[in-house]
Amino acid sequence: MTIRLADSRPHRAVITYGTFDRFDLAQARQLERICQLGTTIIVGVSTDELAARKGERPGARYAVRAAMIRQFPGVDTVIPETGWEQRVMDLLAYDIDLLVVGFGCRSRCDHLADLCEVQYLDGNVRAVPSASRASKVEQPMPLTLTTWEPARPQSSKPAANQPRIVTRERLAAAYAV
Repeated sequence: MTIRLADSRPHRAVITYGTFDRFDLAQARQLERICQLGTTIIVGVSTDELAARKGERPGARYAVRAAMIRQFPGVDTVIPETGWEQRVMDLLAYDIDLLVVGFGCRSRCDHLADLCEVQYLDGNVRAVPSASRASKVEQPMPLTLTTWEPARPQSSKPAANQPRIVTRERLAAAYAV
């Protein structure tokens, strides 16, 4: 008899993006941690064209990288990432609750906090310096998630002059065909 334990993951949709060129232990641990954050996991894998625009030269083609991520336990859907502007549409189309990105993408994802919760991965792998060793040894560090919260403007201007906050409803109406 097999006993199934209740799934302790929060019931929410999570999305993340990346090139996933060198899929090593650190990236596997990141993806494993992301899979624990929700019940529906969507991974956007950068296309070869987007990787080239980002200045990356993947060793494997998009189809190979996407197939590798598709096989990862816990990943439900793999989609092609074709550009930064795609993220807004993906958040709306897939009804995303949580966007998880690397800390280096912080400035490119801050504006999305009005559409869903945004968390940044911090502390992927660190180099351990050693004076007695000629080379550095990489050891995985525990992942730390930080949540970005938008700063509310502190101004005495009337509300009519304040910038409009982007919401799911406004974006859906703006992109409705």
